[in-house]
Amino acid sequence: MYAYYDINGDGSPELLIGADKSISGIYVLQNGTPLSVIQVESRHVLRLLMDIDGNSVIEDSWGHMGYATDFFYTIDEEGKLVVLDKLFTNGDVKKGDEFIGHFRAKDVLGKEVSINEDEYCSLIRKYGSTGYEPLEDTGKERMIGVIWKPVAT
Repeated sequence: MYAYYDINGDGSPELLIGADKSISGIYVLQNGTPLSVIQVESRHVLRLLMDIDGNSVIEDSWGHMGYATDFFYTIDEEGKLVVLDKLFTNGDVKKGDEFIGHFRAKDVLGKEVSINEDEYCSLIRKYGSTGYEPLEDTGKERMIGVIWKPVAT
């Protein structure tokens, strides 16, 4: 299925490929030609969210065996993907199913820094997500609804 949604507010909607709440690829249209901005494999979850300021945010989340990533992006006015934040959990748990470590890296080249669970949850809430891992204080998800259309009938 496909949908159109103006993620960056430039008046030119981006092309989304996926279905329901799951997006597998996002494309910008330049001179009528779709150009890939981001694509994910089946284990990843790509969603459109609304941050606390009302801006559209792309979330790419993935997890396995307690390790989780929540990456947040937007698209700039030139149609390029821009990293907003990258959040990680280390996958190790202690008694009571509490995570030992949460980490944050601001960009691909940024150094990972340790943050506590409150800081992690605050960042997750900022972007309108509930995060990949089931934590207590992530708030309510602010997912953007898109209208999906079938590719063929």
